[in-house]
Amino acid sequence: MYNIADLLDAYRKHDKVELLFNEFSGSTKKISLKGICGSSDAFLAAAFWVNKPAIHVFIRSSKEEAAYFFNNLYFFRGRKVFLFV
Repeated sequence: MYNIADLLDAYRKHDKVELLFNEFSGSTKKISLKGICGSSDAFLAAAFWVNKPAIHVFIRSSKEEAAYFFNNLYFFRGRKVFLFV
C-alpha cells in the first residue's frame, strides 16, 4: 500500500518531471502549464517544492481556484504551513 509521500516521490523521479526540474533548476523562471487536470497542478507544485525547497509563488485565476489549489497542496505536503493571500 502506498501513501502520498511514496506517490509524490515516484512522481518526482519520473523522466519527464526530472527533465522539467532540470530545465528550471538554478534559475528564477516563470512557467505556465496548460492541459493538466484535476489536482495534478498541485501535485506537480508539491514535487517541485520537495525537489527544490524555496519560496514559490502560485497565481491562480480566481479565489475559488486558488482555494482548491491551496487545499490540495496542503494535503500533498503533509499539512505544512502555507500562506494563502
